[in-house]
Amino acid sequence: MRSCASVSSSLYSASRFGFSSRTAGSGSEIAARYQAMLTHITLLPGITREKARPHYKAGVTSVHDLAALDIRTATAIDDGRDVRGVEGMCQTTAAYVGTGVSDLRGAIDQARVQRSGKVHRARGIEFVDLPRAAIEIDIDSRTASACRCSEPGPPAGARRPTVRSASGSR
Repeated sequence: MRSCASVSSSLYSASRFGFSSRTAGSGSEIAARYQAMLTHITLLPGITREKARPHYKAGVTSVHDLAALDIRTATAIDDGRDVRGVEGMCQTTAAYVGTGVSDLRGAIDQARVQRSGKVHRARGIEFVDLPRAAIEIDIDSRTASACRCSEPGPPAGARRPTVRSASGSR
């Protein structure tokens, strides 16, 4: 079996979350603990404490570690196939066999999307239907004098213009 790329669970071990009994640690230690907390898998949508337990059993605690897992092996696990001893399967991802994890492939996708910082379309979704939004434009005529407009503002006592949506709400 091959090993997955750069799974660094030792960097994000549980000891990183606690303070030393003697001291709070140096600035770099505190920064490392803070970074580990910001990348914890429970910050992903849908991964609660209970759903995180199978990940802990497999030695995965961070979004970075989860994103590094193999999708092919995760698909085999989600399908209920035993992947241990199969040529070309990721050893770290194969550690999820028997942990009771559900939708491992979806969790890996979420971790990869979060790490990329970009919007992605979910697997199997061909079209994303976005409903029309009601847009309200509110122009404050009292600040028109602060702008360097070429035309003078409305006369004193004039009402502010309001745009209403098709449903009649403001």
